[in-house]
Amino acid sequence: MWYRSCIVISLIIATLSCADEVRSPSYDLGYSHDWPSQHISPDNVLTESRIALGQRLFYDTRLSIDSTMSCNSCHIQSLAFADSVAISPGIEGRLGLRNTPTLANLAFVEVAHRDGGVRSIDLQAMNPIEDHNEMAMPLPRLVERLSTDTELDAMAQAAYGRPIDNVSIVFSLASFVRSIVSYNSRYDRVAAGEASYTEAENRGKALFDQNCSSCHVPPLFGSNDFVNNGSQRDYSADRGRTRATMLDSDEGKFRVATLRNVALTAPYMHDGSYPTLASVIEQYSRGGSGHPLQDDRITAISLSTEDQSDLLAFLHTLTDSTLLEEVAYKAL
Repeated sequence: MWYRSCIVISLIIATLSCADEVRSPSYDLGYSHDWPSQHISPDNVLTESRIALGQRLFYDTRLSIDSTMSCNSCHIQSLAFADSVAISPGIEGRLGLRNTPTLANLAFVEVAHRDGGVRSIDLQAMNPIEDHNEMAMPLPRLVERLSTDTELDAMAQAAYGRPIDNVSIVFSLASFVRSIVSYNSRYDRVAAGEASYTEAENRGKALFDQNCSSCHVPPLFGSNDFVNNGSQRDYSADRGRTRATMLDSDEGKFRVATLRNVALTAPYMHDGSYPTLASVIEQYSRGGSGHPLQDDRITAISLSTEDQSDLLAFLHTLTDSTLLEEVAYKAL
């Protein structure tokens, strides 16, 4: 499976330099903050037609071999496009390795997956589509299945000037995912002077700024860094970034996850082994597991019960309730 995927990736990369010109107006993600630069390929700029095609495919169960699952099966809008279980089941209940992450704000992510194993969001979708434990659908077979859908073919022609094929499928899914932007939490309204924190939230923000913000950097509250956060003492079941780089020094390192909407995305960590935000805060308060490669910034801190409650209160201000019902992200 991985060998075939590598061949497909090579073919897609080969098409990048000859991609067709944009055929519809470029798309404004809408956020107004002074955020970091978006990581959007010039060969797959956001347009309304590309996002629409990806949105249609995102909710299409034909992407799975037995037509039982869509991308939405694991990335649920009401859960900030994450899931509520430790490991989301694929077809026939098959389980993979990792907890389902939120898809919000991936336009600002440099490389895909928790371990950075895919070099671009443009190519990410082929992994869950082809993975045996997820959708188990070979891309050539998917192209064959969808090619008889005249409406999808017309959408692909409008978006990319080409029929439904491996490029238009994965590129359009990337475009839809990049369009999912979360920037309307109460934290944002406070920053804009439109709301204020409670006393507990204010105390929690001070604790966050002092102890958490060097990794979970505002305004995205994550980063493109890969860090061993000491969530486990033994990473033999999933070595993290080592799976991508083959370097032992990367064991247990995962991308610093965004905390936006974190109150909605339990359970936590790469394997979903922490059931609540309170349990995560307790772990960091203890200073992690003490793994030899644990990041130096993670050390024991003295957090009282009230401190932990205040920090939890602040994290809840990062919830963007508008994201959960935004019509632009629902099935077409």
